[in-house]
Amino acid sequence: MNTYKQMTSLRIEWEWVVEQVDDAGDIIDCDYYERLTEALANLNLANIATGIEIGICRITGSIADGVTDRSYAYPIGTELPERTEDGHRIPLANQAEWKRSLNGVRRVMAGKLGGQDNGV
Repeated sequence: MNTYKQMTSLRIEWEWVVEQVDDAGDIIDCDYYERLTEALANLNLANIATGIEIGICRITGSIADGVTDRSYAYPIGTELPERTEDGHRIPLANQAEWKRSLNGVRRVMAGKLGGQDNGV
């Protein structure tokens, strides 16, 4: 049984997001993963007719309230920004994970970028 403190305490989690986008850049579908390598392994590019975008999401919430906020960051070229769109600093562990996985990201994303041409 959860205590009141556990139910109401604010939790912050970081997840990688893979978004399927149409030609106009609108999101058609998205999936969230704890690890970037897991996201890359689960991509089935043969089934994606349009483009995809990979980013990171800061998820805030509690057991009682559920998800209360999400803040996203998307790579510019091959660099992951230091902060999300709302100004939250991306943890160094996630920055390092992006850099370690960069070659895999390049292979997977070749020719499949949607929305903007961000040079990955």
